Amino acid sequence: MKAKLIGKNEFIIILICLFVFFFRQYTSLSFHNEFDDKQIYLLGLKFFTSGAWPYFGPDVVWSKSQIPGALIPLLTGAPLFIWMHPAAPIVFMNIMAFAALLFFAWYSSKRFALLPPWFIYAWILLSPFSLKMATRLYNPGHVIIFSIFFLIGFIENMGFYKQNILPKKVSAFLIGASFLALVQTHHSVIMLLPFVLFCLFRWFLAKERKIDLTSFGFFCMGALVLGSLLIPTIIKYGPFGLGTAGNFNFEFIRAREFFPFFFKVLAYASHDMPYVIKLNAPERADFFLVYKNIRFLTIFLTISSWLMTAWMFLAFFVKKSKHAHPNWNHDFKTIKIIFLCIFLSLFIARLFANVPYPIRVYAFSIVFPFAFYYSLYSYERLLQFKGTKTFFSIFFLMVILASVVHSSFENIYNRKTSFLAEEGEKIEQALTEKDSSILGLRRYEILIQKGEAIHPGY
Repeated sequence: MKAKLIGKNEFIIILICLFVFFFRQYTSLSFHNEFDDKQIYLLGLKFFTSGAWPYFGPDVVWSKSQIPGALIPLLTGAPLFIWMHPAAPIVFMNIMAFAALLFFAWYSSKRFALLPPWFIYAWILLSPFSLKMATRLYNPGHVIIFSIFFLIGFIENMGFYKQNILPKKVSAFLIGASFLALVQTHHSVIMLLPFVLFCLFRWFLAKERKIDLTSFGFFCMGALVLGSLLIPTIIKYGPFGLGTAGNFNFEFIRAREFFPFFFKVLAYASHDMPYVIKLNAPERADFFLVYKNIRFLTIFLTISSWLMTAWMFLAFFVKKSKHAHPNWNHDFKTIKIIFLCIFLSLFIARLFANVPYPIRVYAFSIVFPFAFYYSLYSYERLLQFKGTKTFFSIFFLMVILASVVHSSFENIYNRKTSFLAEEGEKIEQALTEKDSSILGLRRYEILIQKGEAIHPGY
């Protein structure tokens, strides 16, 4: 009797992944034109057309500064050397995001034995926040990619589980590389600094452990690989000339945002409809006029989001499970602590951030994998109650299918105002004439012209 090459579950997962890959690409190419996405595109386009080394990356609007380092301009511009087409940076961004989310799904499927594998892969790859943010050419989308590797590296290297999936050398390398990637991607990286300090403490100062020079060495190797892209900026402008001081402004009144913030973070792992329908109020009204029947799906997904967020909150207080394996309760407690730590780090950062506007979900996408990983534990806890397995499978199958249908209609609606639809001709001309200014000027270049820039910049 011949052995099967792949089992039923593996076959289903392969089909899900193939569908998701192309669906995410279509979503990214259909996303309506956003000013911030154009700014990131200009970083890569200028690198490609001018050949000048990019000392700085994305703008930090409110402090009129830039994030130091060449990583984002290189990731955006390098694909144009391989395929000189306006869609190249967007397609490459989605390949990176898909690979990171696939790695996250694979790792999670190894840790959550009670959850159906099809659910883990489908929900991580099609969850609204990852679908709407990690398909965009926008630095919070890059943040999701790098923070996934940071979280998995941190969990694996710190020995929170009795059995590791990744070698410690690999996990330490991931921590260093992803942290230095995030330093060059978004100012929210400051939230992960306590986790890096905790790693250093465990490697050198924890009494119950020997000094772990191997992990520290591979952490430094990872940091050096991507941190090397920051070195030219430091050499040219010095460590104190990077223009990051203006990103801090303490306001205690923001403490009143504690509980709204907490539920917003949980909503990263649910179907947060106000964010999902990424349209302004008039456009949103027009969307529902054009697709009247979609309102029923919107209502269903909104209610399901409330239910998911409510359960994730209640799971903090549910009694220990008597039906789980011996280490499950301890593991869940550990993940709760990690999630609370990232939330507190986020909240403290919010108090000090020089950002005058109200809570904006995408600004803190760095917590996405933390919230999602915690949510998987909460769902696994739900399945330990009798009679919930069938309900769980049916409910989430309905949510995922409804989400795909809803997103498909949004893609069709947004297609006419997508970035490439509106800017494609200009990009082609800019590529041909090697002049990025044909597409437009970066926000920071305008500041330079006005004499308001902190440094000459890129």
